[in-house]
Amino acid sequence: VENMADIRNIRRNGDNTPNKIYRCIGGNLHEIKRVYKGMGSQAVIVWDIGTEELKKMLVIFFSSGYSSVTVPPLETTGHTGSITVKQGSISNYDIIGEYEYNSAESFYKSSLSSKKLTFVEIYLPDIAEIKDEAFKNNIKIMSFSATSDSKIARLGKLSFGKSTTMGNSSKLTTVSLPDTITVLDDECFQFTSSLTSFRFPASLQHIGKRCFHGGGLYGNISLPPSVKTIGAEAFDECSRITSISIGSGITDIAMSINGSPFTGCTKLTQIFVAENNYYKAENNKALFNKSGTELIYYATGAADTFYSVPETVQMIKNKAFSGNISLNKISISENVVSIGNSAFSGCTGLTSMTLPNSVEADSCGSGIFHGCTSLNSLSLPAAWSAIPSGLCENCTALKNITLPSAISKICSGAFKNSGLTEIVIPESVQEIQSYAFADCKNLKTIRYSGTQEEWGNINIGAKWLENTDAEIAYSS
Repeated sequence: VENMADIRNIRRNGDNTPNKIYRCIGGNLHEIKRVYKGMGSQAVIVWDIGTEELKKMLVIFFSSGYSSVTVPPLETTGHTGSITVKQGSISNYDIIGEYEYNSAESFYKSSLSSKKLTFVEIYLPDIAEIKDEAFKNNIKIMSFSATSDSKIARLGKLSFGKSTTMGNSSKLTTVSLPDTITVLDDECFQFTSSLTSFRFPASLQHIGKRCFHGGGLYGNISLPPSVKTIGAEAFDECSRITSISIGSGITDIAMSINGSPFTGCTKLTQIFVAENNYYKAENNKALFNKSGTELIYYATGAADTFYSVPETVQMIKNKAFSGNISLNKISISENVVSIGNSAFSGCTGLTSMTLPNSVEADSCGSGIFHGCTSLNSLSLPAAWSAIPSGLCENCTALKNITLPSAISKICSGAFKNSGLTEIVIPESVQEIQSYAFADCKNLKTIRYSGTQEEWGNINIGAKWLENTDAEIAYSS
């Protein structure tokens, strides 16, 4: 038989034998458990077929043109074997998916070929887990669902996500998860930019790092009270989310060098936190630890132009204000001692900033004001001994700055591509690292407070003045 459409059903009846439908596969008769029709064609599902070597295999055939199928729960238990998805005819077909499962409980990594795949909807058998990378980088699946009686408890790492933005975009738009799921692992739905309909399971406890990174979630996101942990960058670059509500069960909101789970949510204007013992929100815009000593995140899309950091705050975490374009001034109290990496990076509306003397240079991260293109006034702590890496990189509006008189080191890229026109370097400086003043097109004069001989003793890094045409003037 060359075409599935030409295959005819075979019925066999006998005394005390229920009416059954069989199909001739490989010269043998096998019971047909399901026939699905749609779009003028059909998909035939056969399982527990009789021969010893094949009885553990579930075979799904798609007839020509069939684009969607729902796989029902397995009817057997203790069933260990494989699921093979084929397209074509019995004698001439392509294998478009091979899956393994153990006791009908675990769905393992597939060798799914997105180029050959023709079905667009997946409804899985009665399993407890979808393993890591099961549908990784698949660009054909449009929806995923499971029934209310499903036993699925975990979606594995990259199970439906993409590992990179390269190539064709994901077409996954709708996900309906059963309440049995407790874990959405790392990068589970990463780069699923078309994902617009998503139901969070009522029993969900863990959202892995970069779980929805670069995804298409939009509008108001409400996490169930059962959620205990949110991984680093879990919602990073979900640029369509407008608000997020975190339930009372939360115990850990993970941080990384790239900030909180909400960094890059450019339209996020409100963040709500239910009463709990670990975190709190202020005015539904700023997220803190319960004691208020750590400012974790300030809503990227909030429209306020001024913000005063509460006096309880001692630490401003990585990328806490990153990407907010409305704030033009932020007041920081003398209780703050450390500021994390890129804390104010990309705050293009920020025009002035004073860092209090309580802020310690050794407790500051790199790129604190990176890309603050409107920043024209910056006051640094008088006791600083070093200028952190990338402090004012790409601050093109910054024309002048007074360096602390006791600094000994200017770290790499500190003022790279800034708008400086003149700078005074104290004689206390012993080291200027690479790219410190690179690409400063308007910098014409570097005034050194010491002598030319003392300047010669400074440890100067490679390309510290690359693409910068500035003269060095000495005190004598």
